Amino acid sequence: MAVDAIDHVAIPIVNIDAMRSFYEAFGFGWDASNAPSLYAVTLANQKLNFHAPSLWQNPRFTLRGPEAEPGCGDFCFVWKSSRRTLIEIIKRLDVEVIEGPVERSGGAG
Repeated sequence: MAVDAIDHVAIPIVNIDAMRSFYEAFGFGWDASNAPSLYAVTLANQKLNFHAPSLWQNPRFTLRGPEAEPGCGDFCFVWKSSRRTLIEIIKRLDVEVIEGPVERSGGAG
């Protein structure tokens, strides 16, 4: 299989402080280097990105599903096959590509 791992997950949230408290209680570090719009925790080579309302409610932020709101998430995978193979599969499934495939900064860097 060409999907090797989950790289990162993007989750829209409302209550940043509650999310931080939850993950810190389990010993995870909280990355606020892109605050106030984006926060993250890292698990080995995987990353959980938390999008604050200022990000997911912004119509100029296009790297999210059009219906992104708390309770949903975007899952980004590590793809080990060729870009061409990926594009062929997407076309065969008749999936609309909004942007990409492109490289992104995620859990592995």
